[in-house]
Amino acid sequence: MKFAVTKTIRRLVVTYVGLTFLGLSSLASAEPEVKSADASDPQLQQGSLITVTGSGFGEKEQAAPKLYDRADVAWENGVINEHQRNFEEGQPILRRDEDPNTIWTKASNYSMGAVPPIITKEREHRTPYLNAHYYMLGPKSYLGWPSVTSEENTKHYVQEDPEDPSKTVVLENKFYLSWWMKILVHPHNYYRYVLEDRQGDFELNGEDLVGEELRLSNGKSGRIVYITSEEDGSEIAHIEIDDAYYSKDLGSTITGNNSGATAILSARDENPGANKFIRIWDHTSGKYMRWSWTNSVLAGLTKNSEPNYDGAVGRWVHMEYYLDLDHLNLNVTRAQEDSFIDHTTAFGWIDKRLIHDVTVDKENISIPDPSYVDGIEDNTQNHPYLRPNIGLIGFDGKVQTYQKTEISEIYFDYTPQRIMVGDAPDWNDVTHTEIQFPQTWSDKSVTFNLDLGSFEKVTGSLYLYVFDKENRPNPKGMRLCLDCKAKPSPVVIN
Repeated sequence: MKFAVTKTIRRLVVTYVGLTFLGLSSLASAEPEVKSADASDPQLQQGSLITVTGSGFGEKEQAAPKLYDRADVAWENGVINEHQRNFEEGQPILRRDEDPNTIWTKASNYSMGAVPPIITKEREHRTPYLNAHYYMLGPKSYLGWPSVTSEENTKHYVQEDPEDPSKTVVLENKFYLSWWMKILVHPHNYYRYVLEDRQGDFELNGEDLVGEELRLSNGKSGRIVYITSEEDGSEIAHIEIDDAYYSKDLGSTITGNNSGATAILSARDENPGANKFIRIWDHTSGKYMRWSWTNSVLAGLTKNSEPNYDGAVGRWVHMEYYLDLDHLNLNVTRAQEDSFIDHTTAFGWIDKRLIHDVTVDKENISIPDPSYVDGIEDNTQNHPYLRPNIGLIGFDGKVQTYQKTEISEIYFDYTPQRIMVGDAPDWNDVTHTEIQFPQTWSDKSVTFNLDLGSFEKVTGSLYLYVFDKENRPNPKGMRLCLDCKAKPSPVVIN
């Protein structure tokens, strides 16, 4: 027997095969299922309103994420904030004491070797639909503690029972963060070496590019970033070495591929250090829950995942982080303290590839006597009444003086429920995604205005995915195409 579903709505064509056709009805009922999509605009394009119907999307407190920041404008709980729309090129993001209306209350300032992040409108943006993004110079420059959440970490998290406080319910506590990042130099391969016996001048390529390609006498390759002269007359090379390893690289002779200049890496001045891309805390004191994603680790509580950053440099990469603080036991009460938090799980993706997967069992999570923040003891590692927050996002290190970081389209919410457009019909095969901004949300219907992002135009190879509260998408995507030359052939299952 053959089964196929093909539905045409105006000029938007949608092709979808449900899991029930594969005899997996029980699985289909447990995961989101997309049944149809309707475009209000017959010319499906950037900004077209799309209504998606199906099941298993789950209810959502508000359709919009907690924050969606496109630099010149941001949406906080779905309400547009245009505070930065008229910022000039290079204008810094300041803290609340200098800018009471700031979107980010604890951006880096000029303390501890840091510099503030700035707005850029003139640099090339990630997509043609953006007007601005964030630009961060040096080893320490970042955004932190968004205004929309800084003063309400406990809001909507604890549901009190006025008649019996022992039955107070802790609501599910999840955290999803998506952002795009572009860095100039690979943060795990950025070293500083003292040069000896330099012959000739290496080519340096200016502010936005690393210098010339190098070959090392040990067979490796690399790039010169910058050369500084110290007061004692020595020279320090800021250098990116592919698969850098100090003990194997020390003493190597470097040769410029273009210039022919040579020098010996005679002594290490600095190693790359630990450089944070994000810090997720639940309290500004940093005493309680602490998670960090660096160039070498994703770590939190008592566990870590150690794969090094393996994303590209010099181009935009999609970073995603998901934290599930109560992975198995949702809505437990104080009376069930033994199972209060079964385990905590954190994930990190780069360009859709799962890089980090960290699980902390409850035996390694300190659960305090339920009380308000002021009653927490200093040694408490995780307090169930506090929500995670963006302590920083950007680049936070010490030694990578000539590093440059660009950040775009920051999206975070206290649920992984979201809408994404991908480039393959099966979620497991998707390699590129563009997150969408939902306008309405219910268990059986969501609407959004299409953001093509870097896809730039709709083709027959874009597919729609809706995620539920457990971070599960519909496994098979809903195909979107515009004015296809030939009507898409329905998928046939024998």
